[in-house]
Amino acid sequence: MRIPFRKLRNLAKTTEALVVSAWLTRQGHPPSRRLVLPEQLTASLALPEPAAAIDEGAWRAAETIEALEGLTFGEAAIAPPASIECFDISHFCGLQTVGASSAFDRGVLAPDRYGWYSLSDGPPDDPAAIARSVTQRLEETDPPDLFVLDGGIAQLNAATRAVAAAGASTRCISLAKREELIYGAGPTPLALPRHSPTLTLLRRLRDEAHAAALLAHRRARGRAGETTFASVLDEAPLDPDAKQSLRAAFTSAADLRTASEDDLRDIIGDDAAAVQSWLAAPAATQQAENFDDLAALVVGKGGAVDAVAADGRRRASSAVVDAAAEAQARRWWQPRRALRLETADPTHLARLLEAASEGTGLEDALLPWMRPSHAEERPVVAASTSLPANQMMKRAGPAFEPTPGTFQMRSPYEPRGDQPTAISHLVKGLGRGTPRIALAGATGTGKTFVLAHAIEALSKPTLVLAPNKVLAAQLWSELHSLFPDNCVKFFCSHFDFYRPESYSRATDNYVEKRSATNSRIDALRHDATRSLLERRDTIVVATVSCIYGLGMPAEYVESAVPLQEGQPWASPAALADTIASLRYAPGSSDRGSYSLAENDGAVTLSVGLVVDDLRLDVRLVRDDAWTIESLALVGEDAASTVDAYVLYPASHHAATPEEIERACDDIEIELVQELERHLAAGRWREAERLRRRVADDVAMLRAEGWCAGAENYARHLSGRAEHEAPATLIDYFPDDDWLLVVDEAHVAVPQLRGMHAGDRARKTSLVENGFRLKSALDNRPLTASEFWARVPQAVLATATPSEDVLDMCDRSPENVASLVVRPTGVVDPSVTVVNASKAGGLEDHLLAAVSNAEGRALVTCLTKRSAEALADFLTSHGIPAAWLHADLDSQKRLKVLDALRRGDLKAVVGCNLLREGLDLPQVSLVAIVGAEKRGYLRSATSLIQTIGRAARHVNGEVLLYTDDGFVSDSMREAIDETNRRRSIQLRYNEDNGVTPRGAAAAGGDANDALAELLGPSRGGPGGGGAMRELPVFEDPTDEALHVALRDWRKATAAANRKRPFRVFPERTLQDLVAKKPTTTSELKEVWGLGPARLARHGDEVLAVVREYVVSR
Repeated sequence: MRIPFRKLRNLAKTTEALVVSAWLTRQGHPPSRRLVLPEQLTASLALPEPAAAIDEGAWRAAETIEALEGLTFGEAAIAPPASIECFDISHFCGLQTVGASSAFDRGVLAPDRYGWYSLSDGPPDDPAAIARSVTQRLEETDPPDLFVLDGGIAQLNAATRAVAAAGASTRCISLAKREELIYGAGPTPLALPRHSPTLTLLRRLRDEAHAAALLAHRRARGRAGETTFASVLDEAPLDPDAKQSLRAAFTSAADLRTASEDDLRDIIGDDAAAVQSWLAAPAATQQAENFDDLAALVVGKGGAVDAVAADGRRRASSAVVDAAAEAQARRWWQPRRALRLETADPTHLARLLEAASEGTGLEDALLPWMRPSHAEERPVVAASTSLPANQMMKRAGPAFEPTPGTFQMRSPYEPRGDQPTAISHLVKGLGRGTPRIALAGATGTGKTFVLAHAIEALSKPTLVLAPNKVLAAQLWSELHSLFPDNCVKFFCSHFDFYRPESYSRATDNYVEKRSATNSRIDALRHDATRSLLERRDTIVVATVSCIYGLGMPAEYVESAVPLQEGQPWASPAALADTIASLRYAPGSSDRGSYSLAENDGAVTLSVGLVVDDLRLDVRLVRDDAWTIESLALVGEDAASTVDAYVLYPASHHAATPEEIERACDDIEIELVQELERHLAAGRWREAERLRRRVADDVAMLRAEGWCAGAENYARHLSGRAEHEAPATLIDYFPDDDWLLVVDEAHVAVPQLRGMHAGDRARKTSLVENGFRLKSALDNRPLTASEFWARVPQAVLATATPSEDVLDMCDRSPENVASLVVRPTGVVDPSVTVVNASKAGGLEDHLLAAVSNAEGRALVTCLTKRSAEALADFLTSHGIPAAWLHADLDSQKRLKVLDALRRGDLKAVVGCNLLREGLDLPQVSLVAIVGAEKRGYLRSATSLIQTIGRAARHVNGEVLLYTDDGFVSDSMREAIDETNRRRSIQLRYNEDNGVTPRGAAAAGGDANDALAELLGPSRGGPGGGGAMRELPVFEDPTDEALHVALRDWRKATAAANRKRPFRVFPERTLQDLVAKKPTTTSELKEVWGLGPARLARHGDEVLAVVREYVVSR
């Protein structure tokens, strides 16, 4: 057995190597190389002298050869290669396919030898693309000793055939993701240890190749118009008004090119001949891909990974913010990754090594090592004593039984069309105990109205589940208006931004949890649970966060304190201690806090409630004993007295000091078990990492009753058994007498199923690598089976029932209620397939369509970058537009949609958020870019949902843009389904004499209510402004200067391959227009112009402004 060791340059890794070396010696396989040890360790343990220092390049070369010597398996062996190249492929649905290769030369990264290969478009076929890249590489000189391929056996076979066809002798191996298996090093795949130097080298090669391919693919997509858009008239010799007139008159660039001179003269006058000649000139042909600038960028940055980071930083995308935070986390954990014995006593270290080599006394040797590492820095404070039983003399107040109540719906409308039949179907089916019923309701048919009638008839507490916050807020608004006399509450994740804790073993990268909490939404969560406990006529509108842990309902109720007039207390301090035990903080009357004030012999205790923006004032007076004289709810503008009030804990996760102490004991017991498991497997550094973290957390729990990441100890704090499901919002509902309504079930049902799998995969990595105890796996969402086992009855509402939904309803027609006819008579939109090639390009056709649309427009793209670029393109051509995708938080999404409703925006461009559930009656046009592409965004279900966004307008229209007129199977299915619904609606209108009329639009008050519901946004990575509105100038000449500056900025950005706002932000352009600088000193006074921008662009800007000033 031969295991090569790397040259170890820090004490921590040396210690780990020594332990492993002792173990190997005990097994009869001593290491084949003498370890080169740091001077600190050799001095303390009298070990051999350290080797002489060697230069960095030689060290890397030795390390690389040593690493590749580990690539042995069976009889096969790869001699240490002097040069290695790794290949990767990047494409988008088979389009803009490029290959790239990274290079190592004698252990050192060689960016000057990277290669890029432009490959033809076609169906996605990575093995064939790898083969073409290898073939192109072998046509060049000096092939390397070894090819490494990103992929599995298919990529390896394709590359091997390409090498053989070229008559070359280069050896090939491949590295498969996820399992990190190496193919080609033997008869079966080779699985190296995760921290093997060989695997580390191959990962580095693969990362570089992947980054190089990504750079080239971004370049190819930009040149293909994926993220750069331009109109055929942009460079025409015309003023902006004339261009706009031509776009309004001609629907596409193809129509414009075929127009006669007389037709053009009728629109733009004497410029017709010049424009026709300009349009008749041959279009510039696409140049062959040239990656020389990429090569210079990679060489300049020292590698493709760094070049990608620089490229992303220049774009200022939200991913860069995450990357920066991850880099910070890496810097934090880098010195903590190995076994941490830097401060250990040399005697103890020697004892530890001796015990490891002899295999005896290991437990005794480990005892000092298992002590808390920071005990001397943060002494453990004794937990506060429990309250005496007689401190609170009496707990009087209302019982915790929900008050009876019935739902009463208020609406000026009566059910019409398919609605009466659907309501009857739901009520009868649920009334006879059917567990699952589907409501197949098309967009605009009144699904919420039908569901509200069913809720009223059944009169059960109801949970309404929506796929995301915005749709949940919209449903809450609708149900709140339909049930004004009942409790309609909102429950969703109280995080505005949440990045979970994670660890990637492949890159050895740890990311700390990061979040921003929305206090308003947290208050709504408390309000929802309080209503479920106190009233039966409650509807809770929730997102998928309802399946995550929410404390124990029984403990939450038992901890609550009923207060009422005349209630006796031992003292005001006793009441204050009771409030403090509910996790309210002393010192103020803000939300979640309390304070005491004495006045005229009476004491007033003010508590900032967590469920409302109110303060509860409890006034105590003393006669023979302290009693509550009055209770008052105080707001900003008014106050009201109440006879009684139930004060619930400030947190759903309530735990007594005794429970915390018990949990800490259980945590320490599990820690010992986990340490034994890690040590038995030889995972020394994982054990040390886990010991330090858990010891610190336990000390904090005992001292403060809380610690960072306390949710990972939820199983111990709640007293649950291993693998037992956590308590969630569902546990606050009656056991078997409530109703679940799932909106957009085709999305929500798979979402419910996938939450647990994703959460477990992430936490398993944390557990196995020593970041968390195994009990952290029980801090989880419910599994799909656990969730549905708790749901007595459910209605699954969707316009496109999926296979999952139909299976849950037993595929029985009796369990599916259909809702196709709209009472308003509005017909499904007409669908037109647009061949972008025949139309002369997407841009001009889209500009004309959006400009001529009767209402607003929604445009859907496939990527975030293309959505942003297309929104900028529309805005720059006089169409107010904004982008909308996942980088915007909920508040900003509502603002964009509200601006579209009001007419401040003509169009919104998005990716995935413009599909389900958006209630936008003003939208008359939906344009789907790349409709023929593959993937879930262009599946039949997604297309039907997106088409439905125009189904609330009387003259709705949908444009399906394709590159070459090809109609995919998904497109055909979506078109057929839309036409089927059109025919049903038209027949109903004709039979009943219905004239289509548009649906009522939600007013500004409703939108303000949604914004208020979600509360002020705390932001987080992403969430930059999406609104791209042009400023309005009173002076037309100022507007001309602004247009000139924008044109200059656009050209400069294109020349430097930057986004325009990276050249100058809009505020800088407006300040230039206001100040009109003509000298360098005046230019320095403009906002946003620092030394770097002045040096780079100062002369050009002054030239533009001076030309404007002189002409004026």
